[in-house]
Amino acid sequence: MKMKHIILTIGLMIVTGLFMMSIAQADYESCYEKDNLVISAKWVNSKTKDKKSPLELRLKIENKSPYDMEFSYEILLYMDKVLREKTEVEKYTIKAGKVKVGKWNGIRFLPTTLNNKDINSKSFSWEINVEDVVRPPVVD
Repeated sequence: MKMKHIILTIGLMIVTGLFMMSIAQADYESCYEKDNLVISAKWVNSKTKDKKSPLELRLKIENKSPYDMEFSYEILLYMDKVLREKTEVEKYTIKAGKVKVGKWNGIRFLPTTLNNKDINSKSFSWEINVEDVVRPPVVD
């Protein structure tokens, strides 16, 4: 009887964990889709339990192709259509058929010149530029 209870408890924990992960990823909004590469993003507080913490942009990157992909990207932030901040160009490699999500994989961006009020205003906009989408060379 104890073993059955333990198995049911573990099963419930796994189901609950999967449900929570699906909720956490549900708010991502697609911002790039081309050549089986899908990039989505969402703005969230940098400290989960602190609603006054600075907002950060978290990316979710999905490779739907049967091949590894390598690409470069940069994020641009605007106020009243004027560029206020821009990241350096980042290179990223993702394995075939994989999904990588924000905080855990280091694909997030914390603005330095704009605050939460700016980011939440109607004057704010942002974009992601993706370039050089290629299959990385195979190393034997």
